[in-house]
Amino acid sequence: TWGDNKSIFAVGSDRYIKEISPDNSDNKRFEAGVVLNTIQFTNSNKIMFAGVCDEIKSSGVIRCYRNPITGNHTDYQAHDAVGVKRLKVTHDDQYLISIGKDGCLIVFEIKDKEAKGVKLKEGFTKYSDEILITRSDIEELKQQKDALRQQVMDLEQNANMIMNCLLYTSDAADDLLCVDLGGRRIIQK
Repeated sequence: TWGDNKSIFAVGSDRYIKEISPDNSDNKRFEAGVVLNTIQFTNSNKIMFAGVCDEIKSSGVIRCYRNPITGNHTDYQAHDAVGVKRLKVTHDDQYLISIGKDGCLIVFEIKDKEAKGVKLKEGFTKYSDEILITRSDIEELKQQKDALRQQVMDLEQNANMIMNCLLYTSDAADDLLCVDLGGRRIIQK
């Protein structure tokens, strides 16, 4: 959705940006000329970014549209010809994060003064829905966790063995006739 009118925007392989109103009374279509596969709005709803993933032309480009959309845009070449996979604007509208199908992550600083500097009403930053981590890092952390879990089990087992072996004996116990039940030597006079 964008702005107070709560319109829904959609893109697809038909090379159009579609604005769908809640009551379907004022639906609009804007020709993009390329396949847009992802869109992202600034939190202030002043700018819409669109990622191009077109086999014919301009693939890997990030397009910038101002609100309201008129079809005019500015293109920024970001990724190679494979295309843009995902876009995300930070909570404060200062950065655009772009992930391409080429495996690159690019961070752009948003220079628009009107869209920049949105204050958080809740006071703290919101956590991301996504976490970027490699599969090898996950496997390494899993191995470390398993090793630590095994160490804890070994320590618990050793602690149980020590608790079961607290029987005290002395060298006086070797002489069975001269020892009381506490293991003390009995001295006869």
